[in-house]
Amino acid sequence: MELRLLFFVCSVLGLSSCTSTNQIRSLSAVEAPEVINHEYIQTKADVHFITGELYSLQGNSEAAIDQFKSVLVYDSSSSRPQFRLAVEYVKVGNTFEAIKICEAILVKTPLDTETRSLLAGIYAANQSFKEAETQYKAILKIEPENTEALVMLGAIAAEQKNYEKAVGLFQKVINLDSAPSSGLAAFYAGRIRQLQYEKSDRKQSIYKDQAIKLFERSLVLKPNHSDSALNLARIYEIEKKPNQVIEVLENYVKSQGPHAQISEILAQKYLEKNKSAEAVEHLQYVEQHSDEPLQAKLKLASIWIDEKKFDLAINKLNEILQIVPESDRVNFYLAAIYEETGKSTLAIKHFLQIEKESPYFVEARLHAVYQLKKENQNEQALQSLEEAISKSPQTPEFYTLYAGLLEDDNQIDRAIVSLKEALEKIPKNSQIKFTLGTLYDKQGDKDLAIQRMS
Repeated sequence: MELRLLFFVCSVLGLSSCTSTNQIRSLSAVEAPEVINHEYIQTKADVHFITGELYSLQGNSEAAIDQFKSVLVYDSSSSRPQFRLAVEYVKVGNTFEAIKICEAILVKTPLDTETRSLLAGIYAANQSFKEAETQYKAILKIEPENTEALVMLGAIAAEQKNYEKAVGLFQKVINLDSAPSSGLAAFYAGRIRQLQYEKSDRKQSIYKDQAIKLFERSLVLKPNHSDSALNLARIYEIEKKPNQVIEVLENYVKSQGPHAQISEILAQKYLEKNKSAEAVEHLQYVEQHSDEPLQAKLKLASIWIDEKKFDLAINKLNEILQIVPESDRVNFYLAAIYEETGKSTLAIKHFLQIEKESPYFVEARLHAVYQLKKENQNEQALQSLEEAISKSPQTPEFYTLYAGLLEDDNQIDRAIVSLKEALEKIPKNSQIKFTLGTLYDKQGDKDLAIQRMS
């Protein structure tokens, strides 16, 4: 299993002051004096640099590139606009130009660890691991305690499946405790041990124990790192320890506040323990904060259906229908509630909205017909079954119910004809044969009845 680690983060530098678009235009429109001087050149360079930063903050890298290039027209010796130009080239995917710029900067300023880190990140992202390693090692010669470089070297080792080397590098960072990267290093080391544990036959508890300790350490060093809590919970889930899963995730929520993915897992765990109140609390958070809230809404509706809180369930299901009006599942649930509460008209409406492609189609159509019959709308019930048979001619329940409706209306001959036609489509169906036999028996034809039922 491939270990997915973050190789490259491109930080956008903030500005000490905010310049409006109108100010940019007015600055850009500065007319060159008749005698060009250094102050004018520097002003032009500064204007283009600030404009480039603003375009970068707006996510317009192409425009930012143009501005940083313009800076170099007026100030070709400064490394800062060159660095910013390289960063924007990375954003648009032009790593070839970015590498050329970084290498040119490092020729002039070999101790520039920021540029060297950018270059290393580009190499790593391109899976040029040897070149990336060279740059990170050079950074460590300049700054021996540069934890980010150590973490990235560990990540590269992990990508190359040199797991023990990777864990060793991560452990160096972990041992520093106060280092900003220590929590992340503990997480990465934990992920390696977790993957080794999951790939093994699970008897190698040494990997499991190390993974647990590393994730716990990561949460001490970096308490807001949700991935550490989630992966720690995953180990306990594999070990079939639901109480520990809940404990880990609830501790995270108490410490850092609610988290959509964590609340989703907690809701499921509480449902498995029949603790619906706790599940509802977490599902309501997921519903409000998840990018995909439909499943949370549906689970809430299901809980309220089970608890006979039909008004809450109906409101929630109608919310879902506003988003996915053709949902067969939601229409079925709504129809079932209306059927349960005696609102036949609404039940029929929602049952009939379920199309033949749905796994709910047969049951929905049968329930719709029962409700129509209950409302003494036999003709509509027969029409609904005729439509259902045309859509799903291999469903025996439709034929037997159709015959039953005709029998109730004392149209036994017509019912027999319909069942004979059904047997031509499904000749070996015992349900249809038995129903046909009972009708012959009702007419007094015992021989045909026995023949059909045998």
